[in-house]
Amino acid sequence: MKLRQVAESSNAFKALLDVYEHRDEYLKELKRQNKKLIGVVGDEAPDELIIAAGYVPVKVCGKIGAPTKHAAENLENSVFTDMEFATMYDRLLDGTYIDLLEQVIISHPMPWNYRLFLSIREYKRQFPDAAVPPIYFLDFEGRTSLIDQERNIKIYKGLKEALESWSGKAVTDEAISKAIDICNENRSALEAFDRLRNQVPSRITGTEALIVIGAALFMEKEEYTRLVKELTAEAASWPEVDLPRIYFCGSDQHSTDIYERIENCGVNIVGEDHNWGTRYYFNNVVKDDDLVGSIVNRYMFKIPGAKATVKERVAALSKAVTDTAAQGVFFYFTRTDGYACWTYPSQRDMLIAKGVAQVVLSRQSVPEKYPEKVDEAVMQLKATINGGE
Repeated sequence: MKLRQVAESSNAFKALLDVYEHRDEYLKELKRQNKKLIGVVGDEAPDELIIAAGYVPVKVCGKIGAPTKHAAENLENSVFTDMEFATMYDRLLDGTYIDLLEQVIISHPMPWNYRLFLSIREYKRQFPDAAVPPIYFLDFEGRTSLIDQERNIKIYKGLKEALESWSGKAVTDEAISKAIDICNENRSALEAFDRLRNQVPSRITGTEALIVIGAALFMEKEEYTRLVKELTAEAASWPEVDLPRIYFCGSDQHSTDIYERIENCGVNIVGEDHNWGTRYYFNNVVKDDDLVGSIVNRYMFKIPGAKATVKERVAALSKAVTDTAAQGVFFYFTRTDGYACWTYPSQRDMLIAKGVAQVVLSRQSVPEKYPEKVDEAVMQLKATINGGE
């Protein structure tokens, strides 16, 4: 991993990098401290309710290079274009998480997550003694209509009841309000840090930001917030990153591989719309009389996700490009990320009308099978930014 020396000299950054690179070891350390962990698959399981119930929410993820025996036996062949997903599936079935997690919550908006839940449920039916943690299905709807909002409130209240059952204690309004404050402070601290990348001139790179944001998915919120505030104070005086400004639009990036590849070509990724980047901290919870409903609103009205309307996603990208002063947009879609591709033609037309350069790579594998194509696409984008065709 190639990082600037200024970042590697920061103790706060090194602590976050250690969590990001050694996720499993960090979770084991939390477990040794008698923390109760709940794993989440997807991005709609609310941290606020999980924390209010006395648990630590942590991301369940794959591990490139890990076995895929169960995925090969039980999942469609197309999944093997995404080894992150395939290895996550195996790690849920092979005992990796059985002693770490009290429960796993799988949220619904993406079809792969629903298939994952169905496959694991069937596996547990056939092999009831398998070392698989308990699975809870969160049937959250990713669209933003009033009827979906009302439905999601019921879904979250059902999760609250489930958390009370698992923990053996009531999840009070006081506990929920406190957890909202913890998560809001966490997101605000992260937004302040990432503003150093979004601003002109940037002080941090896209790879550095991806590491810092990604560490949040595995850490206790209070400790994470402390480190991010410390890092923000340091990074405000870091040297300027004087490179063409690129916005990344597309599939989640669970590692820094693609960001490093892009930035090694001489650009800086100043923002993104995926769940391991800006979308993670976007929007705080605004409390009203119904605290659960307030939490629902936050998760429904983040940066529009894959199931949002084309109009919503086009408007969101247009605003993001303006807010980050991006000179070009790099679209990157994996084979299993079909939803995101649907909005690309309209997003492309909007960027052309705004005079913003763009390039697209679609149907990509995880890990990237042809990294030289990434290099070629970045160089094409740079040439367009610099006045070429």
